[in-house]
Amino acid sequence: MKKPALLAGILLLSSLAIVNAQGEEKKEPASTNPTVTAITSKYHLNEMPETLSVDKVFPVIGTFESTSGEQLLLTVSLDPVNKAFVWISGLPQGKVKAILYKSPATYKIMKQKTEEGNDVPEGTLIYDKEQNILNICIGKKFDGNNPASAFVQEENNEKVISTEKIKISKTAPAKETSEKPWLYTGTKQAVTTAKNNPM
Repeated sequence: MKKPALLAGILLLSSLAIVNAQGEEKKEPASTNPTVTAITSKYHLNEMPETLSVDKVFPVIGTFESTSGEQLLLTVSLDPVNKAFVWISGLPQGKVKAILYKSPATYKIMKQKTEEGNDVPEGTLIYDKEQNILNICIGKKFDGNNPASAFVQEENNEKVISTEKIKISKTAPAKETSEKPWLYTGTKQAVTTAKNNPM
């Protein structure tokens, strides 16, 4: 019974000695190995991309402070059910809903009635990530081909009416309502986060 255990021990020690001797053989450094050189010349390691946050996917989300006109603090938040919709709070018209038209930050404000009972005409919301500016126009029809056209000021808003073909009726004439669109421009406020401060 002692002989098989002794034989197993001797075989184990000899196999360890052989493996150790093979590991001590002179190895070629990886930098001079032609296979490694061929691979590293073609391929380079890139840094891992940052994780996508909600702010990166939907840059319009946040709080905005007006830069001109009346001082308004607007908050744009995602709809909890459908991420294609955003809610704009803080407008004089009330809380308004807008739908994503072109990613990442062009939204169409649909004609709607707010919770406060105010009628809100169609409009446009565009957020410029590079300049950190939010532009909102309410009261001008949304142009799908060129949404930024809502923010172009028309130089001559007066309409010329020919007096030759005006018929006078007994009923009161319908008044044309050409209200000026409501415009808002604001900058996004920086979000400060609390960090752990090791002491």
